[in-house]
Amino acid sequence: KIQASKSPIAICALCGPMVALFFFFALMDAFQAKTVVGNSFILVRENAQCLSSDTVLGMMVSSPQECAQLCASRSGCRFFIVGRAGANGECRQETTLSASCSEGWDEPDSYDLYEMVMDSFA
Repeated sequence: KIQASKSPIAICALCGPMVALFFFFALMDAFQAKTVVGNSFILVRENAQCLSSDTVLGMMVSSPQECAQLCASRSGCRFFIVGRAGANGECRQETTLSASCSEGWDEPDSYDLYEMVMDSFA
């Protein structure tokens, strides 16, 4: 039985607060489909490219962080891909409207798809 409390951490009456805390974070992880990579963007999908149209932001970026900065400087940029392997250094804005990419996926591919965090939009 889990008892409600004023704190955001539920306390398990049978197993103690540490076990309840473990299960709380385990449940949170189960519902989180994206991987946090930095403060301004998250990794949506590795080795995949959304089939939406894209716009080149840069061809010689050295990291996802650099590509995120280019995306953040462009009005309306929400999703971007970063090249790896044969596409290393490429940074492109993806025009899809959601992380689920209703346009479909090209995978495996030489890109990783990222999503900007809302408060970092330009």
